[in-house]
Amino acid sequence: MLAALLPNLSHQHSRVRLCVIEALEALVLCGGVPAGLVESTAAPALRPVAYDRAPAVRTALSAALAKWLGAPVCGTGGSSLGPASGEDGGAGVSKHVAAQPSRELAAVLLPLLLVGLSDPVPEVSSETLVLVEAVGDAWLARGGGRSDDGLQASSSASAASPPPAATS
Repeated sequence: MLAALLPNLSHQHSRVRLCVIEALEALVLCGGVPAGLVESTAAPALRPVAYDRAPAVRTALSAALAKWLGAPVCGTGGSSLGPASGEDGGAGVSKHVAAQPSRELAAVLLPLLLVGLSDPVPEVSSETLVLVEAVGDAWLARGGGRSDDGLQASSSASAASPPPAATS
């Protein structure tokens, strides 16, 4: 399926590119693409799409990446993200990639999502910010900020003690 979809990411019509992203999103979320193929094949093909000339395509890419990174999904389509329903991370989220993405997969997909924060269209960048926050909340809820990786320990230590200049 990837071999048929990925070449169309460079199609001249934005509607075709948008449909390809929606198809990839559904394919990955239903478990039709192993995480290794997402990392090695799909992610490199999606890099140019992060800079696509059509804002709708860039928005759809950000929504798909956020869902693949485990952001809670409300409903089955579009970019509607909402509060997680239950322990599984939201309705319609596959345990194949999006429910428990690996750190290696996140290291490949997260930079693509972060590109949207600097989008020249304010609506796209603000939507991407919401998606990045949803991904971060999902990772924290799953224990993604465990103290063994240094993230949780440093943030809790800085919150508990005042800054060095304030101790005098």
